[in-house]
Amino acid sequence: MRNFFYFFLLSVLVSLNFSCSRIKYQSDEQYNPEIEQIENLSYSDYFELKTSLQAQQLELILVVNLNKEALPIAYQIKKHTRRLSPNDYMIASDVKLYLKNLSNEDINLKLLAVSVENKHLPHSQRRVNIPANESLSLNLGRIPIDTRLNSLYTTIEYITSEHQEKSFDMPRIVRKEKEKEKAVENK
Repeated sequence: MRNFFYFFLLSVLVSLNFSCSRIKYQSDEQYNPEIEQIENLSYSDYFELKTSLQAQQLELILVVNLNKEALPIAYQIKKHTRRLSPNDYMIASDVKLYLKNLSNEDINLKLLAVSVENKHLPHSQRRVNIPANESLSLNLGRIPIDTRLNSLYTTIEYITSEHQEKSFDMPRIVRKEKEKEKAVENK
């Protein structure tokens, strides 16, 4: 009987851990004045910034992936009892930078700093040479991100021919529930 109780307790704990072991989407409701109804929005598990630098010759894409692989049992208990603290929403997130040279000449770029939510990325300071009409991807490291945010304040400091610093709001990708339902129906 005692072994059965331990097996049952272990199976409950394992199922709790696996049932919410990965954060995929965050949902929210928002009023849409065009249709005069409240819409259910679903946010993806990544943020994406797409812009061009250096007079439309260099395309920059910055992606922050939310990577909470396993949530501890304590998190699930806190979530169900509504006792989550601000630190419980923080996730170590991977940041990748994609650069695409749209010109017919090589581009030399010196990245000085990339910051997301005023947190300096550990591997952002480097020299980059991008050949003509080529692409390059760089892993900039991991930083903690609050999963409740819908956009991230981002700054990029770099030198091409002159020193520049640009600031952006990096949005979290929004998928409307109706679009998600249509995608499921089409499969």
